[in-house]
Order: sequence, then C-alpha cells, then structure tokens
Amino acid sequence: MTNETETITNSIDTTVDSTVEEVKTPPVHPVVGVAGVSTIGGFLGALVAGPIGAILGGTLSAYGASLENTKSHKSGYYTTRSRIGSMQSGQPLDALLDVKKELTQDTSGVAAGIQQGASDLASNAKATIAKVGDNLSDLTGSKKGILLDVDGTLVISNDAHAHAWVEAFAAFGYDISFEQVRPLIGMGADQVVPRMASELSGDEGVGKQIADRRKELIIHKFGSSLSPAPGSRDLILKLKQEEFKLVVASSATSEELSVLLKAAQVDDLLEEEPITTSDDTDTSKPAPDLVQAALKKAKLDSDRAIMLGDTPYDIQAANAAGVDVIAFRCGGFDDSQLAGALAIYDNPADLLAQFERSPLKQLAASSIES
Repeated sequence: MTNETETITNSIDTTVDSTVEEVKTPPVHPVVGVAGVSTIGGFLGALVAGPIGAILGGTLSAYGASLENTKSHKSGYYTTRSRIGSMQSGQPLDALLDVKKELTQDTSGVAAGIQQGASDLASNAKATIAKVGDNLSDLTGSKKGILLDVDGTLVISNDAHAHAWVEAFAAFGYDISFEQVRPLIGMGADQVVPRMASELSGDEGVGKQIADRRKELIIHKFGSSLSPAPGSRDLILKLKQEEFKLVVASSATSEELSVLLKAAQVDDLLEEEPITTSDDTDTSKPAPDLVQAALKKAKLDSDRAIMLGDTPYDIQAANAAGVDVIAFRCGGFDDSQLAGALAIYDNPADLLAQFERSPLKQLAASSIES
C-alpha cells in the first residue's frame, strides 16, 4: 500500500476498534441467547396467570426485542467491517474512503440502536417494578397504606370552614353561630345542614344551596388564606419514602379539595395517588362509607392501613371500617374528644419527629416481616 492508503486503513482500524470497545451488546446468558429472551418472556406471560404474568412477559419480551435490535445493528456493522480484510493493497484511495464512511455510519447506527434500546428499558423499568410490587402486594395482602384526611390534618382550615358555614347560612336567613357549627367540622354537608336546621337536607333544596354557598366561600374567599399544618409536606415525603400507599379520604368535595391540597403544599406529592371525597359516597363521616371507599380505591386491607385525622368523626368513621387512627390536635379537638385514636400528636411535624416510635413505624415493620 502507499503511505496515504496505509494511513487511511489504520485510521479505519482505530475508529472500528474504539467503537467496538465502547458499543457492546448487553450481556445475555449463552444458553438463552438473544432471541431466547423474548421466547422466555412469552412463556412466563402464559405460565403466570393474571397481571403479574402479563408484566413479566411483556418486560422480558421488550428486553429481548431491544437486544434483537442491537444484534441487527451490530451485524450490519460487522458486514461492512469485513470488507477491510478483503481489500487488496492496490485498492484506490476513494474506495477506502467510501468504506471508512460506511463504517462511520454503521458504528453510529449501532450506538443509536443500543442507546434507544437502553432508553426504552430505563424509562419503563421504574414503572414496571412499581406495577410488579403493587400486584404482588395485592395478591399477598401485604400492601401497607395511609388514609389521609385533609382539613385540620394537613391544612389548618377547620375555623375557616366554620366561618364559611356561618356566612352561608346567613345568606339564606339562618342565624347560626360559629360556636354552634365549629364542633361539627369534620362532617360532610349532608351531616352538618340538618344538624343546624332540622327542616333542611344537605342534598336538596335550600339546604343544598347553603352547602354549595359554603363550598364557593372556601374556594374563592377563605382558601387563599389557609396555611399548611406544621410538617405536612415533610411527613408526606417521609411516608412516600417508607413506601406507604397513600389515599386521600376527605369529606370535602372534589372541587374544593384541590384548593385545600394546594394550601397544604402537598398537591404535587399526591397528584398521582387515589382521591376519595364526599362525591364518592352518599353519606360522609362519621359514617364509615368514605373510609371504605378509600380502602377499596387503594386496594388496601383495613388491618394494613392507618388513617391520619383530626376530628372525632375521622375516628368514628375509620374505626367502624376496621381502621385505626392517628389523630392530630391541630384540628382543634382535645384529647378527650380524640380518645378513640391509636395515638395522638400535636401535628404532622410532631408525628414525624417521633416517627421511629410511632404506630406507622410498627406498620412498616410488620409489612416487611410478612
């Protein structure tokens, strides 16, 4: 070869060697082989019944497909690479340059193919693991969960609700005092309205109009001035870190709940969690319907869940559904009124500070042991 031809040939070899070193097919057991991964995926999908089989089968099949994609890219690369060995010493420079160009394109294709396969697997890995974990928990009954009341528990709003009731009743000619309605906060409108005016129903007529007026006042007047309960966000972060399944169980309506969660500064943390409101049941707290609906929505067993609440009505509703309650004093009820709770703390920050000695830690430990 001429010196110039030799230089280009050496350049091709250097490019090829460095690319082959950097771009490697993901390891597969030699007995299985690349194509065998997809086959095993299909076999597991058929063998394991239900959602877990589908997830396992789909995951392995997707992995196999990505490896096949990689193998295809590398085969094309090596086909071009083999042309170097067949070249004669008198090969024209332009032919060598064409081969170098083809190799550069092929090695780029290999890298792109492997990178895309890896990207696809990585983007789905977390979701797949979570789905497998959730489905295994469903089958074994080991899922641990926390039911979250919002008003008075995660956001300091009980007084605002009482003031909203007073104003709403007054708009329709009813003289209801703050002191009368404040002890009822924690109940839904279907419970509060007839207790304040026995001739009214919270589900229809004037009673429904009063309830709607109260909701509008919370959303448009009082909501903007609400503050989170101390430690609310940090506690939710801790619960997620401990891998508790979280589900909101609030007597608020769905329209006002978004305002309350934002005021509690936890809306972004709970946006993908199940939400249960007064809209999901005909009867609100202290009836157990809302708690039972929350358990069903989150696929939780009552003995594997604890509710965080702040009123006697949270405790009554949860206990009637077989769920223990951790109560907070920040809702404005004293310890005698919260006596049915499993434990009582000042607020979320207090529970977080004592987390290692709390019933939540015991629930987490029992889930690991089971």
